[in-house]
Amino acid sequence: MSNATENLFTATVYDVFGEEIDTLTGTDILDLERRVWSLWGGSDWGVTYTISDDLGAELICESLD
Repeated sequence: MSNATENLFTATVYDVFGEEIDTLTGTDILDLERRVWSLWGGSDWGVTYTISDDLGAELICESLD
């Protein structure tokens, strides 16, 4: 039995008004970031996103425009 546990990351996507419009989770932070960009990237809506770890620490905060 392995003691290793995978970290769970959460990406939260916000609209221009700061309202949450999407949430994605995953264990690979780079894959999670690619998924956010493929769904929401390049929009002219002022969309931003954050990626946090399973302890709630914000690791990434970027605009998608």
